[in-house]
Amino acid sequence: MKTILLLSIISLLNMRCERDFSYYYHYNPPEMINDGLKAGTLDQVGLDSTMIARAIGRIFANKYDQIHSMLIYKDDLLVFEEYFEGNKYKWDGSNYYGEVQYK
Repeated sequence: MKTILLLSIISLLNMRCERDFSYYYHYNPPEMINDGLKAGTLDQVGLDSTMIARAIGRIFANKYDQIHSMLIYKDDLLVFEEYFEGNKYKWDGSNYYGEVQYK
């Protein structure tokens, strides 16, 4: 019985850590760089930063395959821009995705 209780607690803690990546991730709004896009913030367009942090956590945990960047453009504003390590590509290879370079 103690073993089942202990495993249940560990499982719940692991699920909680996976879902709430906002503790580890800090959102930085895109900068205005005079490239023709207006930059804004998630709050300006009504998007929840915790939801975005959870998505970033899943990407860092390799829950999705081949994610290299995530950009959100809403209401004529670039409000999110993040890039991730992905694969080291060999461009002359046929259907070659490269060696995985995750942290």
